[in-house]
Formats: sequence, structure tokens, C-alpha cells
Amino acid sequence: MLSQGVSTLTFEEREYLYKEVCKQIQDNSKSLNKAVKDLKESNPTYSNSPIETLRGAYYAFKKATLMGTLEQYKYRINVAKIGSSGVEEALAEHSALKDHCEEEGIPVEAVKHYWHKSEKFSVFTKNTNQIQLLDAVDELIDKHLKNPDNKFTFPKTRVKSKTKAIKLVLSDMHVGLDPNPNNAGLYDYTYNSEVFNENLNRAFESVRKEYLQHGKVDTLFLFDLGDGLDGWNGETTRGGHKLDQNMSNTQQFQTYVEGKLKLIKSFIEADFADKICIRNVVNCNHAGSFGTIANWTIMRLIDTLYGEDKVEFHILERFMEHFTYGQHCFIQTHGKDHKYMKRGLPMQLDANTINFIRNYIDKYNINSKYIHVEKGDLHQVNYEKCPTFDYRNYMSFAPPSVWAQHNFNGGYFGYSIQVIDKNSGYISHSDYFFEE
Repeated sequence: MLSQGVSTLTFEEREYLYKEVCKQIQDNSKSLNKAVKDLKESNPTYSNSPIETLRGAYYAFKKATLMGTLEQYKYRINVAKIGSSGVEEALAEHSALKDHCEEEGIPVEAVKHYWHKSEKFSVFTKNTNQIQLLDAVDELIDKHLKNPDNKFTFPKTRVKSKTKAIKLVLSDMHVGLDPNPNNAGLYDYTYNSEVFNENLNRAFESVRKEYLQHGKVDTLFLFDLGDGLDGWNGETTRGGHKLDQNMSNTQQFQTYVEGKLKLIKSFIEADFADKICIRNVVNCNHAGSFGTIANWTIMRLIDTLYGEDKVEFHILERFMEHFTYGQHCFIQTHGKDHKYMKRGLPMQLDANTINFIRNYIDKYNINSKYIHVEKGDLHQVNYEKCPTFDYRNYMSFAPPSVWAQHNFNGGYFGYSIQVIDKNSGYISHSDYFFEE
């Protein structure tokens, strides 16, 4: 009957609940007698009058059914002993749950519900961390859509844009990754919300540099090649792969969405290009559907604030997807999918990988003069070319995990920028490395 805390109900809902409880008690003499008996034992000063009895029983029932159901817990009258503030504070803070999870190494977000028992009371409750992500979505939408300062008028420019594109590629941002858990990292990397946003600012300034050199272009591409979030409940969304993390699910979501949204808004308002195209790979092994939710939130905010005419926002749910720009076709993939692949695409081309990609090209009748396959996943830079297409691996935006530090000698991390001529094979490529 009850699926939420009584403390969150409106006055009218409380009154309705009061009447329903009283009716159930009156309809069942055994329930009433049991309620009265337990109520008197817990608080002998209560009046024996019918009204006081019913009110007292309701008070006890109300406390007992916080975050539970009336039918299951209507006899747990002894909760009334500790008063309203004790129950509500215990249920709101979940402090015992947090302490136990820390001791046992269990992600607190993974606990959907639990019993909290002590000498004074026994309560069945739901973990409110499970709904914090939805609250975070609501908070972000309210913050950006209801703030009048977010309204933006696109500048009228007389500068003729060039038939070129600037492309920023971010891959494997792994928001929430802890590269130095308990000081176990070999290289003492730091990666948190502040570092993440500082590095996004660096990427913006690098794009600005290209704009100052080339002028306004017809398209600014922002590619996110997947694994933007490190995982869910301390594991990859595939499951079974434990991760060292320094953020909860909600913190990952907030950091990723806010940071990426700020970057996109900065590009829009800087007016580097006639159009902005954002393509987000979400079929990946770490972020998976978590990445889909986060990017969907960004997409809805951007569409509402700026409209689809200026900003194209694509969420790429298949393992491989492609699009064309002039004489170029870009095939994008994370390199490892969310569920099915035993092994991801390799760093270096081999016969099987070439055939795999050629089959995709043939299936979709891709006949562009220049075909580019772009992937992340392996956190390293590599470029190869075969007669049909070229094949590029992009580095990780996040620092290497403690596992990678011990098994692959540290590593490097950063982002990449390209300038693409729409009507020729000219592409300039620059890699930017973060220094720690």
C-alpha cells in the first residue's frame, strides 16, 4: 500500500492514509486488539478512548510503514517508541547501511532495500541512493531550462565559412575512475570532477586555436567514442569486472552531463562554425546504457535550448555507425560492444578485422572516396591504412587505471583534433597529451 516515506506525503495524502488505516483497524477486531495491546505496552500513558486509541495506532502504523507496505508491517507497533525524528533521520541518512557497505566493500547503490534492526526498532526500508539519479536528471533540467540566463541568441555573422570542418575527438573519458585508490597507483594520477572539467577546457582552447588559424568553418564535429562513464555500481555495465572508482553513480552522471553540456554550450556560443554535429557512441563495454541515459539528457537539453537546426545530436547505439561529410565517410565504433564480443577490435589491422570492416562497407554500400574507421577502447594512438580505408585508434581522455599502470607501464592520455577539407583528401591531425 505504501511505497514511499510518509514524511514525503502531502497533508491530503496523510489524511487519506489516516482514514484508511483506521478503517482497516475497525474492520478487523483482532488487528485492533493487537494494536491496542502493543500500543499500551510501548506507551502506558495513552488514553483508552476510541479516538485516542485509533490515533495512537495510526501513529505507530505510520512509523512502522515508512518505506515499506502496510500489510507487511502493520504489527510492528514498537517503532513508536523512538519518535518521528529518530525513524526519519535513520531512514533518510542510511548511515548504518553506508558503514556496513564500506566495511564489506559493497557499492551502496547496489543495495535496493534492507532491514535495519536495533534494540529499539526494526524497519524495512528502501535505499534512497537508488532514486538519486532520477533526482539528478530533474535537477539538471530545472537548472538549465528554467534559468533565463541560459537563453541565447545566435550572432549574425557576415563572415563566409569555409568548406572545412574542425573535429574534436574524445574517447574513454571514464568519469568516476580512480587512478590512485588508497595510493596504490604507480604514477600518482589524480582524476576527479575538477580535473575532468579543466581538461575539457583545454580541449575547447585547442579548438579555438584551430578556429583562429582557419577561420569559421561550415561544421564543428564533437565525437565521443564511448566509455564516457566508468561504470555502474563499481563494475562495467557488462558486469563481472570490478572497478576502482571515486564517484557514485549519481556523481558520475552529474559530472559527465554538466561537463559535456558546458563544453557544447561554449562551442555554440563561440560561433566557430555554421553547424555543430555531436556524435556519441554508447554501445561500449564500460558505460553501456548508463551512457545512453546521460547523453539522452544532454540531447534533450541542447535541443530545447538551441534547437536542432544549429546542433545535430546523435546517439549511436549500434556497434558500428557511419556518416558522410563531403568526400569523406567516417565509420565510428568504440571497439568493444556492450554485450556480445569476446574480444574487441585490435590495435593493429589483421586479415579478420579488414574483412569484418569491408563486410560492413559492402553491406551499407559505402562508396565515399575516403573512408575512415575510428575507434577507442584500447587507450592508445595508432594509425594504419589499407587500400579500402584507414584505421585509427584514439587515446583515452582519462588517465590509466591502476591496473593499466601495473600491466602496461603507465600510458598517456589526452584528445585529438582534425581539420578536414570537405572536397579533398586533406586532413590535418593533432594529438594533445595531458601532462601530469
